[in-house]
Amino acid sequence: MRQDFKISYNGDWKYFCSPDYNYSFNLKNGTFARWGATEKDDPEFSTFGPEILDFEITEICAGFCPYCYKDNKPYGKNTFFETFKSVVEKINPNRTLTQVAFGLGMTGKEIFANSVFYLTQYGLKQTNCHFVLAQETIFTLYELIELAKTDSRLSKLNAIVLLSIKQCGRAAKGNFHIFSILSL
Repeated sequence: MRQDFKISYNGDWKYFCSPDYNYSFNLKNGTFARWGATEKDDPEFSTFGPEILDFEITEICAGFCPYCYKDNKPYGKNTFFETFKSVVEKINPNRTLTQVAFGLGMTGKEIFANSVFYLTQYGLKQTNCHFVLAQETIFTLYELIELAKTDSRLSKLNAIVLLSIKQCGRAAKGNFHIFSILSL
C-alpha cells in the first residue's frame, strides 16, 4: 500500500497531496477538484483508494415505480450493518474517501440511520442520501426529511441530494412523471 501522500485540513477544506495524485475537497458544500502530477493531468482513478462510495443499502423495493432507474423487486437482500462497516474499513485504509452517498428505498431506514451515524463518528463529514424526485415520490421524500429531523443518528446527515430521472432500469421505458412544483 502506498504511503507517499499527505492529508491536511484548512477550515472547510480537505487536501490530499502526492507526487501523482492530488485533490482538494470542500467538506461543507462538496466542491471537489482532482489532478495528477500537474493540474493538466486527469488520472482515471486514485491508486490510494476511492474518493466516493455510492452504497445501496437494499435491493428490496415493492414500489415498481415506472420512473426508477433501478429494477429492484419486492424480494432480495438488505445489507447488514456489520457488512457495511467492513466495506468502509477495507476500501478506506488511507482515509481518501471524501463522501458517501446512499441509495435507499424506505425499507432500508434502520441500516441507513446506523450507517450515517457510524460514518460521522468515523470522521466523514460528507454523508448524503440520494433520492429520485418525481411526482410519485414527493410524500416519501417528506417522510425521509421528517426521519432526518427526528432521528438523532441522522443529525449529521449532510444532504438529501435530489436526483432527476435517469433513463435506465424501468425508467428507460419512458413511462414516468417528471416532478413539477406546480403539481403540488
